[in-house]
Amino acid sequence: MVGFLDKQTGAVKVIAMPTPRSRPYGIVLDKSGRPWFNLFGTNKLGTIDPTSMRVREYVLPDERARGRRIALTTDGAVWYGDYSRGYVGRLDPVSGAVKEWPLPGGATSLPYAMTVDDADRLWLVETGRQPNRLVAFDPRSNSFVTQVDLGPAAPNTVRHMVFDKNTRTIWFGSDRGTIGRATVPAPSRKPIG
Repeated sequence: MVGFLDKQTGAVKVIAMPTPRSRPYGIVLDKSGRPWFNLFGTNKLGTIDPTSMRVREYVLPDERARGRRIALTTDGAVWYGDYSRGYVGRLDPVSGAVKEWPLPGGATSLPYAMTVDDADRLWLVETGRQPNRLVAFDPRSNSFVTQVDLGPAAPNTVRHMVFDKNTRTIWFGSDRGTIGRATVPAPSRKPIG
């Protein structure tokens, strides 16, 4: 289920997903206030219309796909990291078309944390390796442009991160009870949207 909090009244509405045991995960809001999320128990992404509260599910092409986190670029594309297969994927919410690219760490990369910067570069953490590795994907070139190890080579998982435009910093938390940061290079061009 996905919950909606009415900030005016404090009322909470809970919306059931059409697919049983779909496990909504990694929610973000688009420019129009629609939530987007992975359905981690299946190979789908979902969204909810904020007016009608209707759920729409998008089926990903591989039945083994399992998204953890999700990010939106300025062109309206919905991006996900496929935890079970080691891919980054792009959903066009208008056509429903999906494209995918294998992560540098391959099938065992286990991408978890994900964010997008102000140049629409996608940043994912490969948690299947120790130390975890931060990788950046540029949608303009459809290629990975950065790979940086995070922390010591010890059991650890970076699960969540956010980009702060003012400081050009990605902040992240880890299972080791630490908070980390990575400075992002300034963009050489405008966002894609």
